[in-house]
Amino acid sequence: MDKKTSVLRKYFTLSIQAVSGTFNRFPLTMILFMGLAALLIYRIETPYEKIRDINDILDRLTGVMSLGVLVSLSVSLLLERWGKDKHILLKIVSFVLVGAFLVLYYLFLFPDTDNVSMTRLLLIMIALTLSFFFIPYLPNKERFEIYVTNVITGFATSSFFTVVL
Repeated sequence: MDKKTSVLRKYFTLSIQAVSGTFNRFPLTMILFMGLAALLIYRIETPYEKIRDINDILDRLTGVMSLGVLVSLSVSLLLERWGKDKHILLKIVSFVLVGAFLVLYYLFLFPDTDNVSMTRLLLIMIALTLSFFFIPYLPNKERFEIYVTNVITGFATSSFFTVVL
C-alpha cells in the first residue's frame, strides 16, 4: 500500500507541476479554457427549460470563448517566438488587446448564431489552428517542409489508429 501511495503522490505532483507550468506559460488561454469548460458544464447540467431564455447568449459566449482560446494561444506563441514573452508589460498589453478583440467580436461580428456568423467563426478558428503550423517557423523557414510532413504523418497515423480501434 505504501508503494502505491508513493506512486500516486508522484503522479499527482507531476500533474500539478504540468498544470502550473502550462498556466505560467499561457495564463489567459488557461483562464478562457477553464471558463469555457465551466460554461459547457453549466449548459449540460442545466435543464433546457431553465436556460431557454438565455440559450442564444450562451451559444454566443461559447463561440467567443472558443475563439478566445485560439487567439490568446496564438498571441502567446508569437510573443514566445519573438522572445518577448518575458516582458510583463507587453504580455499585459497583449492580454488587454485580446480581451478587447473578443468583446468587439461578441458585440459586432457575432450578433446571433445564424449561418453567416457561425461560418465566419469556424473559418477564423480553422485559420488560427493552421497558424500553429507556421508560428514556430516565422522568422526563418529552414526545414519547414519536413516539419509539416511530420505533423501530417502524425495526424494520419493517429486518425488511422482511431478508426481501427
